[in-house]
Amino acid sequence: MSTESGSALVKLEFANPRICVRSVTSQNYPNVEVILVDAGSTDGTTSQALRAAGNRANFKLIVDESASTPARGRNKGAGAASGDFLAFTDSDCIAEPDWIGALVNPENWKHNVGAVGGKTVFTDIPHERGMLNALHGALGTRLGSAGSIEFFDGTHPETAKSLPSCNAMYSSKVFKLSGGFDESLRYCEDSCLNARIRRGGLRLAYTPKAVVYHHHRNSIGQFLRWMFDYGMGRGMAMKRDRGAITFPTLLLVLVSLVILSLAIWTAFPLDILLVSTLAIYLGIDVAAALTKTRRPQGDTLLYAAAYPLIHFSYVAGLARGLARRRPAPQVRSSSVSDV
Repeated sequence: MSTESGSALVKLEFANPRICVRSVTSQNYPNVEVILVDAGSTDGTTSQALRAAGNRANFKLIVDESASTPARGRNKGAGAASGDFLAFTDSDCIAEPDWIGALVNPENWKHNVGAVGGKTVFTDIPHERGMLNALHGALGTRLGSAGSIEFFDGTHPETAKSLPSCNAMYSSKVFKLSGGFDESLRYCEDSCLNARIRRGGLRLAYTPKAVVYHHHRNSIGQFLRWMFDYGMGRGMAMKRDRGAITFPTLLLVLVSLVILSLAIWTAFPLDILLVSTLAIYLGIDVAAALTKTRRPQGDTLLYAAAYPLIHFSYVAGLARGLARRRPAPQVRSSSVSDV
């Protein structure tokens, strides 16, 4: 563990990359190389990033206009890195000062671990924006995220089935041998990579001490579109790699299909099955809402409504992704500059 390198992907839609760059270039851990990939932005992202980095010798900027997907940008950054470990985050995230140190901790890498992920927390949302708050909060539970740890509010180290690319560290050797991220995918490329690592006999670990703050969505519509896009990405990834197929996803699809089909065909006794399916789902929904709010209150109803909104937006996107043809990646020029 002589040197570690971090790779951060700049997304065009994020309006202020300065905070992200400052957080990753100001880590408390020594020997951190920071590589930021800009996919040819035209909104001043590059100049903002350079100002935030200042004259730090550990900062490298890569401008790659061919990075039509986040996966290509991450692979580009990984190819330019020189460290033994690769830590990934996104430009709409803010890493705590001990983020790298918490991920690279030797305790995380025992017993055939190939990658380690951390705790991702949404930035504060005004409490008066009740439904938006409930949607983000529900996503931070196992029911809301369908078992994903991306926004799971875990407090203890544990083994994970997948790690989000906004808060994950890979052994450079494992990353290379596993083929890196699938550049044809816009979403769920991390799930496919993690599945390949697990198929290779290695484990994925989660530590709540490696904290990254993720910028929240600003409206209910943006949030639901985000869930739809994630679902669509999952559907496209499932056609690409069987590792993207998970039991919680299949269960969500099954429940949705049962409700949809039986809502159309209500001949007895199928209507009883419909009512039973709805009753079980809503029972789990209300129980999860009560667990989140700890006691019946106004927010309990918001959380009870949030779970179905998340699930059905995701499943709708999943169906779209399964039916959609995957476009060929665009190819454009790239350049590299050291700062």
